[in-house]
Amino acid sequence: MELTTPTGASILVNLADDFIHGFAKMKVKRIGYGAGQSDMDFPNVLKLYLGEASGRRFNHDEITLLETNIDTATGETMGYLFEQLFEEGALDVVLVPCIMKKNRPGHILKVMCNQADVEQLTALIMEETGTLGVRVMPHAHRLTLSRRIVEKKVVVGDREFKVRFKVAFDSAGVIAFERAEFEDLRRISKKTGLSLRKVREELKS
Repeated sequence: MELTTPTGASILVNLADDFIHGFAKMKVKRIGYGAGQSDMDFPNVLKLYLGEASGRRFNHDEITLLETNIDTATGETMGYLFEQLFEEGALDVVLVPCIMKKNRPGHILKVMCNQADVEQLTALIMEETGTLGVRVMPHAHRLTLSRRIVEKKVVVGDREFKVRFKVAFDSAGVIAFERAEFEDLRRISKKTGLSLRKVREELKS
């Protein structure tokens, strides 16, 4: 059953910046109703909200989650699989300890990816682990902060170093946090002889 006209669909596609799940966080200014002429098994009405965005706003996107239980792969195999998954486009990979059938210790492998990479990553998981099935959870809604890398000059002890900071911020430009890149902290620790903890404290002061 067609629930919109081609004209209505075209207007939505061209005027909307993005589509989100759930109700947008906003201060409602006006509410409008419209009723269709067709008789249906449900109310043939349309409700529109007009409002202003309020509060912190996040980026919205959709990802796919892959998941499987593993109790036969070795630690070496799982370490190698992690590398392969990231090289093939996985967004994130997590391994969670669990107890499986017959009280066997095992792991739940969770892979976050784009829909276009599902087939390739699933084949890789099956080939490397011998698992017989992979659960696919498409269209998982994700809220994220934007991020950028900013390089700063810092003084540790009596020496100056360049350190990259990851800065996270919302769509309104409000900074949520900034964090020094670990590789730069490790480099400074090795060059100064200071502990990693001490280097972090120096950057905070």
